[in-house]
Amino acid sequence: MDKLKVLGVSAGVLAVTYCYLKYKSSRGETPGACVEQAAASNSKPNKSSQTVTRTDEEQEQEQEEEEEEEPFVIDPALMASAQVQGASSTNTSTKRLFFVRHGQSQYNELYEKNWKDPMLFDADLTTKGESQAREAGEVLRSMGANIELCITSPLTRAIRTCVLAMPPTQHDHIPYVVWPESRETLEASCDIGSSVTELSKKYPALSFEQCPEIWWHLPDDLKGNDDPLASREYFSSNGYCEEQSHVEERIQVMLNRIWERPEKSVAVFCHADFINETLARFFNQPDKWLANGEVVEVALAKLHDSTHGDYSHHRPSIMQ
Repeated sequence: MDKLKVLGVSAGVLAVTYCYLKYKSSRGETPGACVEQAAASNSKPNKSSQTVTRTDEEQEQEQEEEEEEEPFVIDPALMASAQVQGASSTNTSTKRLFFVRHGQSQYNELYEKNWKDPMLFDADLTTKGESQAREAGEVLRSMGANIELCITSPLTRAIRTCVLAMPPTQHDHIPYVVWPESRETLEASCDIGSSVTELSKKYPALSFEQCPEIWWHLPDDLKGNDDPLASREYFSSNGYCEEQSHVEERIQVMLNRIWERPEKSVAVFCHADFINETLARFFNQPDKWLANGEVVEVALAKLHDSTHGDYSHHRPSIMQ
């Protein structure tokens, strides 16, 4: 198991501590292999399935290098943002937060053939993606996750990963909620989804209470238009992307909402760009690109200390 121990903080009321773990599946695959390649190239892997094969010797060398790394030291300029006004104690309470990237989608498969957008809206999983989703469920169980709340993006590839990894019929004691804040950054056809009317009929076990009928990002020309076909036609003709500021805002909304809920162990089924942005923006961990079906765990904590902003004493121990 590869392990990286760091300390990070968020902007706003939440401060976060982070333990990044890459879990190998029981079948011997290494879904996290692409992380190192993406970081080395300093470029985004472009919605591919992001699977890279490495030799045993390369993996052993990387593990040795990680073990020799110096502890991460947080930038003092960031420490102050973790202060909570009016708090006086140094106690923390934490939640276990598991990010799961969806399994391989039909878009991923087609995109990798010629690296062009195939104009496949709200793509479903491939057969391989379905297997990866089930394996993600096995990984969660092997981690002792004891999930108390399942959150999923409204995009079909994430919903299907969620229900395959943790079938609602086998976990009818926990809530399954669809939060639009966890959707992918819109930049490709696969990021334009289906209406809540359509989705709620297909997935009656999930709660869509937080979702408007059209929940993905819309350009100004389509504001107020509740016809999914209008978004697809507009994108096909003009193309458009979601602004970075919008993504950061909805990540903050999602983390705050998770914190306000009572559940202590939460799974979020979502997307590569979204997870990368979350880890970079709120956990001080840039260039963490997950492969399809990969799982990472973080600890979400609210720090109660406004004395000096030095939170090095909250550094977490390595999670086994």
